[in-house]
Amino acid sequence: MFGRIFLRKEVLLFFMVLWSMSHINAQPVISASEQQMRLDLNGSRVQQNGDAWNIELRMAADNDVHPDLVYRRWWYCRLDNLDLEKEEKLNIEITNAGYRDIILPVWSLDGAPFERVPSSALPQRSGSGPYTHSFTLKVPPGVQTVRLAKYFPYTVDDKDAFVDSIYDDSRTKVYVSGYSYEGRPIHRLDITNHEMDDEDKSRVWIHALVHPGETPSAYVVEGLVDFLLSDNPHARKLLDNVIFNIVPMVNPDGVAAGNYRTNTRMTEKNPHGANLEEEWSEPWDSTEPEVTALRKDIEKFMGSLDKPGSNPIEILLNVHASHMRKYPFHFLHEPSWEEPGDYGVNQMVHNLGVKWIEHFKARSPFVAHGRTSKSTLGEEERPYVEGMMFDRWSRHEEWVEYPHYNQPVMAITYETTYIKGPDKKTWNTPDDFRNNGREMALAIGDYFGLFEDKEKK
Repeated sequence: MFGRIFLRKEVLLFFMVLWSMSHINAQPVISASEQQMRLDLNGSRVQQNGDAWNIELRMAADNDVHPDLVYRRWWYCRLDNLDLEKEEKLNIEITNAGYRDIILPVWSLDGAPFERVPSSALPQRSGSGPYTHSFTLKVPPGVQTVRLAKYFPYTVDDKDAFVDSIYDDSRTKVYVSGYSYEGRPIHRLDITNHEMDDEDKSRVWIHALVHPGETPSAYVVEGLVDFLLSDNPHARKLLDNVIFNIVPMVNPDGVAAGNYRTNTRMTEKNPHGANLEEEWSEPWDSTEPEVTALRKDIEKFMGSLDKPGSNPIEILLNVHASHMRKYPFHFLHEPSWEEPGDYGVNQMVHNLGVKWIEHFKARSPFVAHGRTSKSTLGEEERPYVEGMMFDRWSRHEEWVEYPHYNQPVMAITYETTYIKGPDKKTWNTPDDFRNNGREMALAIGDYFGLFEDKEKK
């Protein structure tokens, strides 16, 4: 009996020593293997500093190969093996960064929803490009894993779960416009009142996440779709009169890889991966499957000059996110096109852009805070989808005059941001942009003159 007791004490002592050794030697471990994570692990390191840890998180370029700083603007990683028994002090340095604006990062503790880190951890910037962003985090006891990112992530799985959540709604039809280079589906949501005839309906095209690190745009789309599928009377009015074609994630490969601006297809033309926005300069010659998929859908809906589609696109919103701005804004195309062979847009298309921005600002205090930027679309190579819409359809008399009398397309880029929220004080959140999507839907109704009640909802 005494031998058994002694043996149990020995076993207990052995495990206590083992735990103590692992506790003393434990240090945070950096990884970046999950969807959308991006970090240069070879250049990242952990070093003990008294009762704290100095952690360098070195940013990596898109596909680990792009030489330009502008392609080094997304980071996201995981820290494991934190001490469960005490508060962990982490002195973080984000190095090799390609952005200079100060953005309060986000974190997820042991799988909880992401939120902004405490405001006390506001980064300090140093360097002149590449930059270093330094801040200190205090992780509460009992937390073993921290996911840490520049901004709220939005993964391929998040998009797929959202699509699945509305798949059975009778007002939604889910199509696959095409497949990415790595074989991921590019989903298109067609949302309208399918029980009503489409003959007199307007058509609105919206796409997001052309640039995979611009995740605020995804939350705008979620909010827009959620509102359209709600029981709000304004939403019902919209679906009775408008067909929405929505591509929530144009670049799923880039999202999965944790890129900021490119897809993952590296070719002789695009050795670092393709910036899909720039592919619109020659959309009919582009070999990028994502651009080809969108172009074919747009062509199907628009038709040709001599045979327009039955419901051609009247509004096209190209949703992105931008650095160095606190609040959302638009790139308004300045009128510069006069004669065939010129580059730019005509006065009619410019005026439609002004009309759209006025309606969106009237519905959204968030958007009203922003300052509109000018875009000339003046380059011979016009690397935006708006250029294609103007050049191929809107500028032609055959499109806007007898016998068709089609509307020019109001095509515009809308830029969300990573910094302040609608109250100008707190840092913005996904819910701020989901609400912004609701405001976008209401502005679309105002643009088409659908709502008699102009009260700001």
